[in-house]
Amino acid sequence: MSEMREDAAPVIIKYCPHCGYMAVGWRLAARRAFDQAEEIAGNRNRLARMIGVTRQAINGWRRIVPVERCPAVEKATGVTCAELRPDHYVKFSALKTKDYKP
Repeated sequence: MSEMREDAAPVIIKYCPHCGYMAVGWRLAARRAFDQAEEIAGNRNRLARMIGVTRQAINGWRRIVPVERCPAVEKATGVTCAELRPDHYVKFSALKTKDYKP
């Protein structure tokens, strides 16, 4: 997994005693990352063509990229999976830090 870019949307992370680390406000961060990917591609039509889906499919995502489509979006635009879906990737990022509390 690649490092998050400096201009990436910040994700507030707090410790939850029931489920470990979790992202708070991940939807906003994911939507900002999607907007950035869309801007890099030029528009939704181009992004759809780049990753092999229809524009209607992308409109159905409501700016939250499905986990199974993250690698294709990352490959096409350079916006990382961790930025696109921090709710799924934040635990993996936290494991790399020294202050992770299982």
